[in-house]
Amino acid sequence: MREFAINTGRTLEDSNLEGLVKAFKALSNRNRLQIFILLSKGRHGCKLDECCKEDASCVTEIANEFDLAQSTVSHHLKELCGAGLIKMEKHGLWVYCSINQMTIEHLRKFMDLYGQSKDKTDRELERNVDG
Repeated sequence: MREFAINTGRTLEDSNLEGLVKAFKALSNRNRLQIFILLSKGRHGCKLDECCKEDASCVTEIANEFDLAQSTVSHHLKELCGAGLIKMEKHGLWVYCSINQMTIEHLRKFMDLYGQSKDKTDRELERNVDG
């Protein structure tokens, strides 16, 4: 599982950029984004009570929510995991998936840090267009 950290300066190191690229690329696929949203809601009514934990969902449960083959869902989950967005843990016959809160916090910090300059950038663009 890959995790990355956002530094507090205004520049990002290459390793941080690579982590962000992987995360955003993974979420750019419609099915992976839907799976990620589903996982962000936590456990959501698995019919196999013996398999799921409170903060995680099993691959079978996730696959049942989509009109996709379980192998396709597994592929999407591996992509999300490789980008550090989710965690996957195998316990016996079951593979549990949950949101990687640490990565989500790093993404939130990135959006907060770089989203602050939006107003300034908009003003600069307006000045260049008007001037």
